[in-house]
Amino acid sequence: MRRLLATTTLALTFVAVSACGQKDEEKKDAAAKTADKGANDKAADDKAAADGKAADDGKAAEPAAADGGAQDEATKQAAPAAVSNLVDMVPEGAKIMVRIDLPGLTGSSFYTQQAKMLEAGPLGANFAAAAACNLGPATWKQAVLGVDPEVDEAVLIGMAATGIGKKENLECIATKYKEHDPTASWTIEEQDGRVVVSIDGGEATAYAAGEDMLVVAGKAWNDAVKQRVAGEGQAAASGSLKDALALATEGEHVVFAGLATADMNKPPLTGAKYFGGSLSGNDGLSVQATVVFGDAAAAKTASDAINAQFQGFKGMAASFGVPKGIVDSVKIEAKDANMELSVKATTSELEEVGKVAAGMMGGMPPM
Repeated sequence: MRRLLATTTLALTFVAVSACGQKDEEKKDAAAKTADKGANDKAADDKAAADGKAADDGKAAEPAAADGGAQDEATKQAAPAAVSNLVDMVPEGAKIMVRIDLPGLTGSSFYTQQAKMLEAGPLGANFAAAAACNLGPATWKQAVLGVDPEVDEAVLIGMAATGIGKKENLECIATKYKEHDPTASWTIEEQDGRVVVSIDGGEATAYAAGEDMLVVAGKAWNDAVKQRVAGEGQAAASGSLKDALALATEGEHVVFAGLATADMNKPPLTGAKYFGGSLSGNDGLSVQATVVFGDAAAAKTASDAINAQFQGFKGMAASFGVPKGIVDSVKIEAKDANMELSVKATTSELEEVGKVAAGMMGGMPPM
């Protein structure tokens, strides 16, 4: 499982950081192409639905022996889901979900600010690998993480990118990763019309959900994710995490939601039921979150306790190099049966924090 997380994080990071190095004109062209493709894909999906041709059994359609038009429809892969449905690949049972708008995040001022630092780090050598496998930054659209922290290896990492589900691109990625880790074992084959990748003898399994989507499942969730790819089973987004996801602000670069696990449901958060929030990288970094208690008294008790802890930290913040503006932006308050939290840091404030952190670690600050 550690290798699963390392592999996926590696891929997401070097592709995302590469996007930060694009010229503005290139980013605009890439965004326009992505938008055009998205519109065309949606139109095709709408037509398929209207004609009653869309299949959801997760298997490739059989070629028709009739006229050319019917054959064209029948030979289309039945299983691919639209990019907007990547979150639906996370199966019921997930207690935490994170959704990342990759073009939005990598185009933000926050990420651009961090790009040079990441490029200069250990991941720098991997930046060219994505483009070499036809998966350069302009292809990336969305990433999703789903996990049950109370069950070992209950994790899904999903990626939407043009060509991410093609066998030849996955074989290229496998080759690049084996250069990085010669002990890695990837077996790539087609099953029921889909590309399937077995990682390290089944420690994790990746399923292509069409040419532009790939979902990687930990061993504990292999069957559940396989069902979701086939359009079967229950999605967490429309089940246990539905209310939590509704708390997040749509359109932000990162959206997160989750249920209060046993580890979380302790003082000062006793009585918490679920939470949701979002992160934006525009003009610095801002985070907002809501924790639902379902009881006004419990929400106020938690809010008061956390505020008291924060007041104790405020006096020491400056000694840790935290700018006053960030400290003053923190809001923790009870509203009805919920607790709302928010914090914001401007680009210049983040630069200050970065310099202090780099000094403490003896490294160079981000440029």
